[in-house]
Amino acid sequence: MPTLAEGTGLFLYPLLFCAIVAFFVVVERLLVLSSGRICPPALLKSLANGKVPADPGKSMLGRIVSISRDYEGDDEAIGALARLEANRLQRGLVVLEIVIAIAPLIGLLGTVTGLITVFGNISPDTGMPDPGMFVEGVALALMTTGVGLAIAIPGLVFHGFFQRKAETFTIQLESALALVRAADKEED
Repeated sequence: MPTLAEGTGLFLYPLLFCAIVAFFVVVERLLVLSSGRICPPALLKSLANGKVPADPGKSMLGRIVSISRDYEGDDEAIGALARLEANRLQRGLVVLEIVIAIAPLIGLLGTVTGLITVFGNISPDTGMPDPGMFVEGVALALMTTGVGLAIAIPGLVFHGFFQRKAETFTIQLESALALVRAADKEED
């Protein structure tokens, strides 16, 4: 049985590139999309109690709270900043979407190439393909498809997870911003 490198041929390089890109996007999003970095529970609890802390910290919500003091009364500027911060939650997901789409297509291209290899080497005398080329072509077809799917399927799972997590944090940021605005109005 051919090894992965032998079975995927030149398609190994773009598939390997897709796998590396997907890996780094997933690791980066796992590190960044944590509640402590986005909406710390202690800060959310404080805001829910109507108290805006003097030092809200360095989290995404903390930055929004700090800026809301500087732009107090300018709801449009605060809303724009909140949308910008919420947009950062989506960073890298487009790249992951592209990898999810491209990896199986590269696998499919390998499948087509493998089948062309198989059927392009049929002997006119016997009507049978060369056994060596047949094995090589089928291995290319199956391995590239398998590797492409093995990259795309986990990528799709992580993409859905990160998308949902980003939506949840966006809702939390919007709710917390409403609490900050309410607390600011009570102080006036």
